[in-house]
Amino acid sequence: MKKSCILLLMIMMGIQGGLWGAMASEDDTHDILTVSGTGEINVAANVAVIALAIETTAKTTASAQTEAAKKTNAVVDFLKAQQVKTLHSTHITLNPDYRYDQGKNTLVGYRAVQALSFETTAQQAGRLMDQAVAKGATRVDSVTFQADDASRQRAEAEALSRAAHNARAKAKTVLEALGLTWQKIAFIRVDPIAALQPMPRPFAMRAMSAEAGQPATPSPTLGGEDTVRVSVEMGVVYR
Repeated sequence: MKKSCILLLMIMMGIQGGLWGAMASEDDTHDILTVSGTGEINVAANVAVIALAIETTAKTTASAQTEAAKKTNAVVDFLKAQQVKTLHSTHITLNPDYRYDQGKNTLVGYRAVQALSFETTAQQAGRLMDQAVAKGATRVDSVTFQADDASRQRAEAEALSRAAHNARAKAKTVLEALGLTWQKIAFIRVDPIAALQPMPRPFAMRAMSAEAGQPATPSPTLGGEDTVRVSVEMGVVYR
């Protein structure tokens, strides 16, 4: 009987100790100041991602494909010689071409389109687009500017440092204003780094033919800036 009472008492003490521990833990949360800081860095968008297309029409599918392949090869060979990066086809289409006349559609031929994408420097973008048109490209669909990988990594590191210092400064200001003492950092959370890129620049007008002597785009082309932004949240234990 005595052993049973002792066992029951130990269990009750354990439960009570657990409750006190939970209450103490809850009380501790009231001694944490949560602040957030942001860091933002502008970095030169020195890389241009260019999307262009080679479009041909012919009476038969075979002729349309042959002509498209001929022009595409000329454009690709030129771009490779210029040592552009990440050159690849984005899509290839072959569709019937109809003419609407007197209430009915009449098949007049076939239209083949091969689209390409590549990267180059922002300074070279205008010249390469102009010369690609001279080699057979018929459309410049878009140009998107962004920072190169090395520049972006440096900007991300600097943005993180600024965000951390910003959060720390806010916490110190609040605690000093209230006459409280900084004890330690309880937690740190870093939001995913956001890179706010310039919007792609669409080229709605069709590129002029090489014979017309008209450039597809103004040259040179400027890239502007990327903005890298990050947020850091910090919990500071105080008393």
